[in-house]
Amino acid sequence: MTVVTRRMLLVPYIEALESEFLLLNCSEKNRAFMNGPLTVSLARQAFQRLLYEVDTQAMAVLNNVTREYMGHIGLDMVDDEVARLTILFDHSHWNHGYASEAITAFLPHICQQKRIKTVLMNVPVLHTVGLQLMKKLGFMQKAQIADGFLGDYYQFEWQFVARLQGANDEAVYRPVVNENRS
Repeated sequence: MTVVTRRMLLVPYIEALESEFLLLNCSEKNRAFMNGPLTVSLARQAFQRLLYEVDTQAMAVLNNVTREYMGHIGLDMVDDEVARLTILFDHSHWNHGYASEAITAFLPHICQQKRIKTVLMNVPVLHTVGLQLMKKLGFMQKAQIADGFLGDYYQFEWQFVARLQGANDEAVYRPVVNENRS
């Protein structure tokens, strides 16, 4: 499955994208708000996992015009209906709305395809842009967690609800705020 937006393509990973993935994940600047850059060996292991692990749904994000590799978006299944979202862009593409556009395009397709009802995402406390993005996209803050290795971060959650719409009764997912959930 390929997802097309106004400015980007989200495509399944292939072996030819390994070097771009390694550069993205070994960069200290790109991973400034994560737990630091990966070694080449760890990045290569992560890439192989993306290619072959069944519980991982990951896509490369490419510029729609130039086909330049911009970043990564993926979901790791936590259980049958719950997944954890990861998104990482090259620092040259920060602050242009690409993450918002990619998440908005990616989640409805993958949630419908895999019947995912809940999406989780961890955002470091000091990552103000990431925190604003989660709130903008309708993610609800569920917890603040202090971790000796990862540092302090907020855990966000996005609930999806299926509803019938249109003549062909196509399932549509949308974020909903569930006030009764603890």
